[in-house]
Amino acid sequence: MKHRHAKVRIYKKSAKYPFYRIAYRAEGRRVVRSFKTYGEAHREAKRVVRQIAKGNEAAAALATRDALAYKFALNKLAQLCVDLNTRKTDPNEPDIALPLEEAMTEFAEAKRAFGPARLIEAVKGYLATVAQVRRISVRHAADEYLGERELLTVPREPGQRPQLSPKLAYQDRLRLDRFAENFKTDVCDLTKEHLDLFFREHLRGLSPKSRNHYRATLRHWLKFCVTRDYLPTNHRLAEAGQLKNETTDSGDIEIYTAKEFAALLAHAQGPLQVLVALGGLAGLRTQELLRLEWGDLWRRPGFIEVTRSKAKTRQRRLVPIIPALNAWLSPWRQFTEGLIWTGRELAFHQQVRETAEQANVERKGNALRHSFISYRLTETQNENQVAQEAGTSPAMIHRNYRELCTPEEAKAWFAVRPSEAAGNAVPHPQQTSA
Repeated sequence: MKHRHAKVRIYKKSAKYPFYRIAYRAEGRRVVRSFKTYGEAHREAKRVVRQIAKGNEAAAALATRDALAYKFALNKLAQLCVDLNTRKTDPNEPDIALPLEEAMTEFAEAKRAFGPARLIEAVKGYLATVAQVRRISVRHAADEYLGERELLTVPREPGQRPQLSPKLAYQDRLRLDRFAENFKTDVCDLTKEHLDLFFREHLRGLSPKSRNHYRATLRHWLKFCVTRDYLPTNHRLAEAGQLKNETTDSGDIEIYTAKEFAALLAHAQGPLQVLVALGGLAGLRTQELLRLEWGDLWRRPGFIEVTRSKAKTRQRRLVPIIPALNAWLSPWRQFTEGLIWTGRELAFHQQVRETAEQANVERKGNALRHSFISYRLTETQNENQVAQEAGTSPAMIHRNYRELCTPEEAKAWFAVRPSEAAGNAVPHPQQTSA
């Protein structure tokens, strides 16, 4: 059989060779192949002679089965290229082409690395952890997170305490805004080096405590990004060295003396006097004081009811009204409804600062609560009782408040009473809490 300059010889059956054979030269060697029927030999000879005539001796040297496999592989690659090109997002991007040699090289490398299991299993695992992340900038992801946090600051019903303090939401915004401003990249492209650089360079002037607050915000934001598929579950960014909390020195617990406490109470006016007394003789936190209502003082005879919506830990507790506190609260029993402090938090801190100046008392951080816990522990010698009254843990009491004062000092603290000269004149809360 001839075609142009190429030729293939077909041999009929013989006693020595009871089958049909074709013979030809390809790639510098003689190729002989056998077939059961003449029709099969003829069809293959026709294919081979045309391949040789085209100069494709490699294809001509393939057996029929190999040639079919080769054709099958080319068709599969062509279909794959069509599929990949339909997924392009950039119309200017050139079409994808996959030569068989390149495809087989990539397959062999992947198979060698993954082992005998099917490669599709590796691909499924990859898609489940890495490849399905959605690209979004740090700025946009931060805005989404902050938007969700903002929703938590809105009470579900009027009068209820929101899930998140607006103050905390505002602080989160300041921190994430600073981070997003310094890293204009996509979330999935963030690395440990980015986080280390942020703390090492951009937050270098802050205190360890402030940097720890940044760490808490960023860790929470990273978890949010995982839930939104902006980061894979195995991103490992939390392992960045600078994302580990620093050891902070909280400093010594500062407390007031009984004389200083008496001076603060004497100079406090209106509802502020009630809140100062509650801070020093019941140990309530500032935020708890600002949420407290008059009804909380009288609802449970002999106790202040700090409801779940008002407590920092969102756990209800009853704080006993000790005799000294009862003396300070008694003139106010006519008030039964509404907030004790009706003004803003900023106004509260301003009046406390002015009162301390008028009383010639140095302002100390959270000292009213610290004083109550310290003197109460000395008086009762019962960490569990004081922890329950203050809404904290016995371990915290043991670690921070032991041996800060003497029994005589505790006795003097709980002996502070209103002077008779103060009389019974009690101004209306609305006149003093603006």
